[in-house]
Amino acid sequence: MLESYGIKPVGGRGEASLIVLNGGALMTAFYKRGFEILRWYNRDYADTLLAFIPATFGFEPDSFSELFQGRRAPVYFYAREQPSLDLLRSVKFPCPAQFGIDHDMAFHLQGTRYIEGLISSQRNRHVLIVERADPEGTTGLRTAAIGPSFFKRYLPKAIKTRIKHAVWERRARDQTKLTEFARTALRGALADNPGWESLPVFSADISAQEVCTFKRFSQLIADAAVVITTRMHVGILAAMLGKPVYINRGSHHKIRGVYEHSLKDLKHVQLI
Repeated sequence: MLESYGIKPVGGRGEASLIVLNGGALMTAFYKRGFEILRWYNRDYADTLLAFIPATFGFEPDSFSELFQGRRAPVYFYAREQPSLDLLRSVKFPCPAQFGIDHDMAFHLQGTRYIEGLISSQRNRHVLIVERADPEGTTGLRTAAIGPSFFKRYLPKAIKTRIKHAVWERRARDQTKLTEFARTALRGALADNPGWESLPVFSADISAQEVCTFKRFSQLIADAAVVITTRMHVGILAAMLGKPVYINRGSHHKIRGVYEHSLKDLKHVQLI
């Protein structure tokens, strides 16, 4: 996306005329470290333009404004949903600030070789359930530890990673471990999509690196007949591949807002 607008990277922050901060939900209470990073940028690069690519914001307006004390150069905010844009506009910034809204960055993948390759190779091999097991999770799923202390301490990382992925592949097919959300959503999804009842269920937080690689993540979504998820980017990728998608509205405005701004016109995507 940056290349398409002629924006070129430089060797270090001191050489930059513009600092671009990544999107996501870093500027919410779930990831407080993001606010400290922002304070640091505002302190050490007060005269360098600062821009947020489309992100979700969640904060107390007064405390957020305080992070920009001493900034002299303008800051450009892009939200990926309306509630975040409304929140940003409520802040009295001590520096010049401009605001906009755009789709989540993942939508820039549309039409790329990555997406076209997944479309051409996709199969209907399973029903995929992806629930997040981190602090943003809403369904009670938690990632259990794998292996005793000697496993963590002595085995090389590459071997540990392979073992973890193998264990998660096995766990993902055990339907006795489904949460109440997963069981209820599965019944509804299969009722809407008759004919897939005989397919196996694959249930795991595939967005987590300890569960699978990015290549496997992509393959699991491409091979799904139906996708049920609390992970926004799982839902976005599945939607771009044309899958029936059931995406949970989540614990705050992020998923609801992105659905309203970017996904609600897609008939194969439902907010649940």
